[in-house]
Amino acid sequence: MTEPIDIQKLELDNVCELGKWLHGEGRKYARDGVFPELVQAHAEFHRIAARLASMVERGEAPTALPQIQSRDSDFGALSVRLVGMLLGFRSRYPND
Repeated sequence: MTEPIDIQKLELDNVCELGKWLHGEGRKYARDGVFPELVQAHAEFHRIAARLASMVERGEAPTALPQIQSRDSDFGALSVRLVGMLLGFRSRYPND
């Protein structure tokens, strides 16, 4: 049996490690043109993750799981986009 997911907490974009960084120390990159897009995409990731987790909790796993596992779903595409933006930051600021 798995532990229940705190969906309200999952939906928050400032609780995970990346979110804490984006809303804290990472603000030093606010002038980078990609930073606002990264913050927005990260928040959207949490909204979609919470929606999918809610579906699983309601017993709709057969509908939610393909969306979680597919790169072609909104969740999958956004995950790939976020990783790409983070890798871009890493390459632009290699010493930070």
